[in-house]
Amino acid sequence: GVDISAGQLSNILLKGHENFHAEKDELLPTARQISGYLHCDDTSARHQGKAAVCTHIGNELFATFSTTDSKSRLNFLRLLCQPEEQYRWCEEASESLGWLGASGKLQAKMNKQADGVWSGREAWEEQLKRWGVTSKTHRRQVSEAALFGKLLTERWYDDLGLVSDDAPQFKLFGFVHGLCWVHGERKIDRLIPLTARHRKAKEKAQDTFWELYKSLKAYRLEPTEAARRTIEGQFDQLCQTKAGYPDLNEALGLLHAKRDAFLAVLEYPHLPLHNNLSENDIREYARLRKISGGTRTDTGRRCRDTFISLKKTCRKLGISFQAYLRDRLRGLGEIPLLANLMRTTADRS
Repeated sequence: GVDISAGQLSNILLKGHENFHAEKDELLPTARQISGYLHCDDTSARHQGKAAVCTHIGNELFATFSTTDSKSRLNFLRLLCQPEEQYRWCEEASESLGWLGASGKLQAKMNKQADGVWSGREAWEEQLKRWGVTSKTHRRQVSEAALFGKLLTERWYDDLGLVSDDAPQFKLFGFVHGLCWVHGERKIDRLIPLTARHRKAKEKAQDTFWELYKSLKAYRLEPTEAARRTIEGQFDQLCQTKAGYPDLNEALGLLHAKRDAFLAVLEYPHLPLHNNLSENDIREYARLRKISGGTRTDTGRRCRDTFISLKKTCRKLGISFQAYLRDRLRGLGEIPLLANLMRTTADRS
């Protein structure tokens, strides 16, 4: 019986939510300071009728969703630096430029530049012009290096772990990186053996893989040097033993090439062994995309990202999202800021 226009509904959903946006923007910076690791994943999105991508960053305390036009490493670095997109040219940035595969000519050119800090994309783009960096590839590489320069000079970057599904945009210079064992096993599981011998070889490899996974779970609870050496030897034996099944040998070789990331938990026992948390968090966004389609305006995109982030974070902190909205809209102030609740929860654990 309520007579309300579509325009008014749109206004209610999209306008006057600056406080919500500000609260969402504090989630990731807070998590970087109090967490031992972050999960990350992305999924396809639609914005203004074009293909886009939604990136999830989160852990047991929070979840943030950011819809952008790109799923590149540059885009992920910008998201990781939230809420301030800052570029720093320094010794660390020059070092990372080599890791990014930049040409010797570009490295030599950038080594001559003076150190500096630029806040915001517009100021940085102007600086690139002044340096004469015009090639699209060179601009991307220098921009990534400058963002690495910002991150590598932050204390939290040294100790914070990142768990992913091995997508290339999540591979970061100088970062503690753990790979998802569930995704790793898929390299074996997707094989289609054509003979009984190949089938037995595949089943044996999978059994050994999951036995190693169980050993790592036990190691996380009680890490010892003896257990570490045993697990390392078993992983090497699994990946390097030729099974008489060329496709399986190739799959195991790919796993062994990323040995350090799969076994990162041996040095950092706090790292999770899989990326299921991120997979589960982002599934709700995928369902929303199927039901509601894409967003039409930048404001709509921001509101969708903000409210799904706040909703997921409330659930992780044991707060009713309905009660949270009621508290914020009525100005009751009974529920503390989510960033403060994250700190409190982390202190208790």
